[in-house]
Amino acid sequence: MPFNMRSYSKIREWNEIKLFQLDRIYVHNSWECMFKELFQNIDTSIELEKIPKLIHQVWVGSNPNELPIHKKKFMSSYKMVLPNEWQYRLWTDADITIENFPLTFEFIQKIRMKPKKQSQVADLMKFEIIYNHGGFYFDTNIELLKDLSFLVDSNYYQMIVCNEVDALTDYMSCGFFASVPKNKYIARIMNKEILHSINFESPNANIESGPYFFKKCFTDYELQTTETSRILILPTNQIYPVHPGEPLKDKCIAYDTTTAPNISNSTVYSTMKKDKEVKFIFPCLEFPNSLAIDHFFFGCSWC
Repeated sequence: MPFNMRSYSKIREWNEIKLFQLDRIYVHNSWECMFKELFQNIDTSIELEKIPKLIHQVWVGSNPNELPIHKKKFMSSYKMVLPNEWQYRLWTDADITIENFPLTFEFIQKIRMKPKKQSQVADLMKFEIIYNHGGFYFDTNIELLKDLSFLVDSNYYQMIVCNEVDALTDYMSCGFFASVPKNKYIARIMNKEILHSINFESPNANIESGPYFFKKCFTDYELQTTETSRILILPTNQIYPVHPGEPLKDKCIAYDTTTAPNISNSTVYSTMKKDKEVKFIFPCLEFPNSLAIDHFFFGCSWC
């Protein structure tokens, strides 16, 4: 089909956190096919980079060789699901050097030894990692459910984001995002003036360096005109099928350890959360219409 303004209209509906609505509501397999169909006729002769097939995760503040089993399993999902051409890297305290983080190193050094600041260390790391290298960032509580290759086979989109709520508010979730290297949007928060404006003494990390800070990458106009700004906003349920305020709705967590849901093609594992045993199901097959799931139940995703 030709790529015309009617196609743009459908994409705009999607980017306003709505699923495509034609004769019926489209679930994952359908909108993936439609995505491919809509963009197969785009003129990609313009010299634009594709988002690299790289997965980045961050683990700081504790020994990466002593990861809890649920973290190990969620991290293993990327190699299980993605084709061999994808690469994976886990960034740890050992990687915090001025060579790796020329823009944020001085700020990371100021806070990395302070208590309860690992989240902000991880925030600065992930922004500069994606800015320098491009690719996909995922928090370590996110389990990948489906192949992402169709999102990057075209060079049309230069950045991909997904918000935890079904609206574009004054924040943009940063537990997941993807970009080409040296993206102009991320460059806005890698600016020294912006970095110096962060109040690292504030207890409100979400505001200072988290999703409210990440929102500074974009203007409202750019998020409303994504076909020209080349930003893809995935529907919320593609990465966050469970609302962060309702972690007990995660169907792959068994809170009562005396029982576990009936499952097939998965295994029940035991792990610990705050000295309490919890059972979880891996791989999680309870969200067939999502690309991934953030298991918010497990809290801290960086250490």
